[in-house]
Amino acid sequence: MGAAYRGLRPGHRAANTPRVDWGPRPSPLPSLNGVVAARLHARPVGAVLAVTGSMESSPDASSVDHHAAAGHVARPRRSLGRVARAGAARGLAGGLVATVAMSAVMLGAQKVGLLGRMPPRKITDALLGAVGLRGKTPEPARRALAAVNHFAFGGACGALFGLAHEVWRVRAPATSGVRGHRAPLLAGLAFGTAVWVVSYAGWVPAFGIMPMPQNDRPGRPTSMVVAHWVFGGVLAKVVAA
Repeated sequence: MGAAYRGLRPGHRAANTPRVDWGPRPSPLPSLNGVVAARLHARPVGAVLAVTGSMESSPDASSVDHHAAAGHVARPRRSLGRVARAGAARGLAGGLVATVAMSAVMLGAQKVGLLGRMPPRKITDALLGAVGLRGKTPEPARRALAAVNHFAFGGACGALFGLAHEVWRVRAPATSGVRGHRAPLLAGLAFGTAVWVVSYAGWVPAFGIMPMPQNDRPGRPTSMVVAHWVFGGVLAKVVAA
């Protein structure tokens, strides 16, 4: 038997050596179709349909480019802090401009005898008297301080209006019809009226600085209401610009 195998090269067998049939050899790598079929059979039918449906409905590059060219790409929403700061800055500028227009109306009312002493001056004198500095402050300084207080209050009210308007404009529900629209004139007039009510029917008479509007001198309450309407209207226009 050893002679039968003598001289054979590797990979060859002797002619009289019986052939042993070991059956079909398993493939070292399963076919791709078999793997996919096995996984699909292992999944529920609903999962398979969901996968195939998502593959069919996914947009290709051409559709993405089409939407981008049409301007339908969703823009990231600004943070609430950035929206509030932008609105407050716009409102501050609008408040200062509106205070100039309001002051012109007040000066005109004073010229025709409807206003008497300017309310900002009366408020400033009352504040100086409360801290014991009214008699120690020269007249030019008191006038300048009254103007500073007047514009500071107008700017602060404008910043509050701009902040509230910008936050509401951006954060309002899309179905409300408010998002994307600037402050209308009516909102400015309502805001100006609210400032007059809170001030000249609220904290100003509460501190004894001026009487209630029904007890004030004739013409001054009406003049101040008109002045505040001008303030609110100009403020809304500047914020809407």
